[in-house]
Amino acid sequence: MMGVTSMVRQSMWFVRAAFLLIVSLSILSIAEGQSSFRPLSNENVSEPSSLQGQLLLCGGGDLPFDLLSAFYSCGRGERLVVIPTASNLSEMGDFTRWRQAWADFNWRSVDIVHASSREQAEEESLADVLSKATAVWISGGDQSRLADRYLGSRVEKEIRGVMKRGGIVGGTSAGSAVVTKIMITGGQSQPRMNQGLDLLPKAIVDQHFSQRKRQDRLANAVAIHPDRIGIGIDEGTGLYINSKEARVLGNGAVHVFKSQRQEVRQEEESKETLVNYIQKVNFVQKRFSADTSIAIDDLPLLCE
Repeated sequence: MMGVTSMVRQSMWFVRAAFLLIVSLSILSIAEGQSSFRPLSNENVSEPSSLQGQLLLCGGGDLPFDLLSAFYSCGRGERLVVIPTASNLSEMGDFTRWRQAWADFNWRSVDIVHASSREQAEEESLADVLSKATAVWISGGDQSRLADRYLGSRVEKEIRGVMKRGGIVGGTSAGSAVVTKIMITGGQSQPRMNQGLDLLPKAIVDQHFSQRKRQDRLANAVAIHPDRIGIGIDEGTGLYINSKEARVLGNGAVHVFKSQRQEVRQEEESKETLVNYIQKVNFVQKRFSADTSIAIDDLPLLCE
């Protein structure tokens, strides 16, 4: 009888151990943010490019777990820096919400970089945090706040450094709009324009694209600057870009606008002239759904 009891106990112990092993592996998989997404290794990039490192540009709204998991994978789960400055709430000094947004991922460290003034953006302490980062996430809000604080600052320089080291810079909504030198800051069908961080060459990015019907706004921005490619990103959607490929992730679509003419309109022209100019511009517009790759031929100015 004791032998049977011992065998039963051993069997129960084995079942419990197997169950705990399965649960542990499942938790580890979630914590590590595993997904089917595999970023292209920089070692495989043979062609010269003006784009260094990796970008993940998101269109705002609720971002699916797999999209955030892809960002985690590209950052190798190492050192994440979150920049919440685009939001007015960042001035309150409580950054809990931005840390919690990444609580499901097992980052080695998560740091916040926020400059409450232009002068603070030059501080060595912020630059030091970014100098160790493998990933930078720029949260949503007002992209003008980001440009006003960081354009030309040490913070911008260190963000570029992350990309030069092969790391990834990602953002959503305002955090995506700010990555281009020519930046849309507002407006309805007629865009208001300003200068952004110029992390992505020869592009203009617009976010919340289909949901807020911004097709005319982006088309007009490209008409004003026909040497740029317009990239419209839907909510819940991301565009991953490196020097070799571009890929759509998430639930929506990415829309690419290219002008057929390359001369740049002079800014001092009248509004009436601008309307006539826009009406004469011919566009190539393409829509790319989620889980598809975009050929570099469709984004030639990004990697020339």
